[in-house]
Amino acid sequence: TRGVPMPPGAVRDPAKVRVVNKAGKVLPSAGKVLQKRPDGSIEWLLMDILAPLGGQEKTSIFVEPVPGKQPPVRKPVKLLKQGRRLTLTNGISAVTVSSEAGSLVRKLVVNGKTLVDEGMLVDLECVDGGGKIHRASLTGGYKVTVPHRNPLRTVVMLEGKHKARDGATFMDFALRFTLTANSPDVKVEHTFYCREPREGKIAIRSMELVMPTTMDSD
Repeated sequence: TRGVPMPPGAVRDPAKVRVVNKAGKVLPSAGKVLQKRPDGSIEWLLMDILAPLGGQEKTSIFVEPVPGKQPPVRKPVKLLKQGRRLTLTNGISAVTVSSEAGSLVRKLVVNGKTLVDEGMLVDLECVDGGGKIHRASLTGGYKVTVPHRNPLRTVVMLEGKHKARDGATFMDFALRFTLTANSPDVKVEHTFYCREPREGKIAIRSMELVMPTTMDSD
């Protein structure tokens, strides 16, 4: 995934851009407009590109401002919705999340193996300077969004607050899950935000992702 500049006036539709390897073969790609010029043409595209590479392998690819038929993708990323749940899957790995309170991950499958299943509590714990424990699972639910989506790469994001058993809240968080076509890897990114209604230094003793897995009982 890269930001790619386009020639002035050359591209107005991200679908009319193709990516080829050094042999001229068209590679699977998808573009998202990041910025346009005053004339309406695209200045910057965010490009998702599937280029098979081995460890430490180097290659050259070329982004061309011309239309090209996209080759088929063996294991595209799909987003499945069932009630308040979203499942991100490519047929190799999958992650299921929900906007309901409780576990941040309802099910996690990596390369065909279930690592997190129903009834297991995946949580974020944030301990303030006084030692009080705040947990994501204690909030009333999560905001679930899809900030990036195409068959090559899709991102699902959960947002919420950490909450203590006495009802006090502390620090906001975002947890992002990214799945790529043809790959078993599930990328997890955690961000926390300080939006506390007070000024000055705010102490955090610890912050951690607690994720029991089915391997714990092996």
